[in-house]
Amino acid sequence: MMIYRFIITIFLIPVFCFAQNQYLDTSFNGTGKFFLGTVFNYPNSNSEYITDAVEQPDGKVIFLGISHSNSGFFEPIYCTVFRLNTDGTLDDSFGNEGVFQYSTYQHQRNLFNVASKIVLQNDGSLLIAGVGYAVANNLNSDLIVMKLNANGSIDTFFGENGISRLPILIGNNLKINDMIVYNDVIYTAGRANSYAYIASINLDGSINTNFNGLGTLILDDTSLYYNDIKKLKIVSGKLLAIGISKDSSFNIRLSLARVFLDGSLDISYGTSGIATPALIGETNESILDYQLLPDDKLLTIIGGNFYQVNKYGLLDATFGTNGFIKNPYNESFLTATITADKKTILSKSIIDGPADIYQSFKTVRINSDFTKDAGYYNNGQVLTNVLAPEHYVQAPAKVLALSNGKTLVAGTVTTIPNPNVSSIKQQKYVVVRYTTAGTLQTQDTDKREFLTYPNPVKNTINFKTLEKVKKAEIYDLSGRLIKAESKIENNKIDASALKYGDYILKITTDKQVYHSKFIKE
Repeated sequence: MMIYRFIITIFLIPVFCFAQNQYLDTSFNGTGKFFLGTVFNYPNSNSEYITDAVEQPDGKVIFLGISHSNSGFFEPIYCTVFRLNTDGTLDDSFGNEGVFQYSTYQHQRNLFNVASKIVLQNDGSLLIAGVGYAVANNLNSDLIVMKLNANGSIDTFFGENGISRLPILIGNNLKINDMIVYNDVIYTAGRANSYAYIASINLDGSINTNFNGLGTLILDDTSLYYNDIKKLKIVSGKLLAIGISKDSSFNIRLSLARVFLDGSLDISYGTSGIATPALIGETNESILDYQLLPDDKLLTIIGGNFYQVNKYGLLDATFGTNGFIKNPYNESFLTATITADKKTILSKSIIDGPADIYQSFKTVRINSDFTKDAGYYNNGQVLTNVLAPEHYVQAPAKVLALSNGKTLVAGTVTTIPNPNVSSIKQQKYVVVRYTTAGTLQTQDTDKREFLTYPNPVKNTINFKTLEKVKKAEIYDLSGRLIKAESKIENNKIDASALKYGDYILKITTDKQVYHSKFIKE
């Protein structure tokens, strides 16, 4: 198997929203951004997208994705796992120089059609769950679980040569949304055709026949148009399945089920073990994250909005308006995480140009009282055009609140390698890391070490620093470079030619970089 790997470090200063992009953590791969392409096969299109990510206790981060190159009759689909060091470089002690990939190179016989979830074990090993076609029948799909050792090699003692298959014999429209491990047993959940399911295997890769006798439980409610479990959690020794459903009138509902570890429903919960409170007016069908609260209450984030249910599976009338609080940005988001201090970080793509291809990442933080967190970067948000100065499709898929207080966003960027052939598109993985929220990456906390004056400015900007100045640059607020000087005398810059407006002065010294906003009269 030949892998073409392209790792790109962008040194260009972002054009879009420079004032916010200075929150990029340049101790991460030198730019705050990491790019990885593994199946570049021009002139063929490819797809590479993140599906999950997890931080290790040592601060390294592991990413799971799918890499797919449409290169002819054979369409290899790779399960891709890569691990980054804390400095944003590939960890060459993992897999093949930081990357593990798996593919059978057989048309419609790849192990994974999609690899969805990754779980980090206490010993550093990894469990990867996804979906693949059944071995002998394309009409059905199997749940696939693969185990990797901590060094990114396949654990051949798990299942059959590192792979476990669990048939879900109700068609090939199968997806997996979550995976957890409890008492040395693996539980997964998702959707099979219009039904929700929970499946279980043992840590050796064998089917857990103690769970409903088959290792699978199909949640079939004939009153629902479909049912889809998004999250799994153990609560008081029982499985809590958290999902989304639509009823026969196509109204979106929460779908909650409590299941004993033997695969039987807890009939004391909801109606015969299942509760489906209606979400009036909700249009989003994605549960981005959740939080268990005292008194067995449950907070869920659906597309960026907040819903809370009580211990009976009913919307909690003491929360917001009938159990609902709309997010203060009044927007839908693609990914979210609830932090240890009960704040919520959300990320999405935004359109920042005249066409849909002009996109950037938008990441925000909401306080525990569901207001905008003004102390998070620039008044609660940070915007990043990850391919500056160009704008292409940019889609965040996973946001992590790292243990060091920094925010990490992982996703996909799409480029058109040949502008004359717009139908050929190449995708790459992208990981962006920001500084600790509320601080500038290169701005010293001691303001006395750097001072600019006067403000507003008529003709000359003066600045004071004890450090050796290497370069001075002036940008407008769109991030466009207006002026650059490498020879500065007496710590002064001529600003007489600037038009009236707001600007940003960037001073690079032999120790660090300073930014100062000023007004030109």
